[in-house]
Amino acid sequence: MPYNATAFLRFESIIQCFCMERMSVTSLCEGFEDGRVHSAGKMPVKYLHRIREVVTESQLLAQCDIDDALKVLPKER
Repeated sequence: MPYNATAFLRFESIIQCFCMERMSVTSLCEGFEDGRVHSAGKMPVKYLHRIREVVTESQLLAQCDIDDALKVLPKER
């Protein structure tokens, strides 16, 4: 994303979703392991670490959502 592209937002956000369905993180990981779930692309690790920071400090996400996101993001550097 270009520098300062999200400056107009009250909170920084990479993806805006209007409707979500909760999926078990365990089911998602199992799906990757047994080939039922496939990744369409990969985000550079530098963005994943930034997403981890934003999720950890989020004022918008419920704690259970933060916990689930942290389970699938790379560990802190």
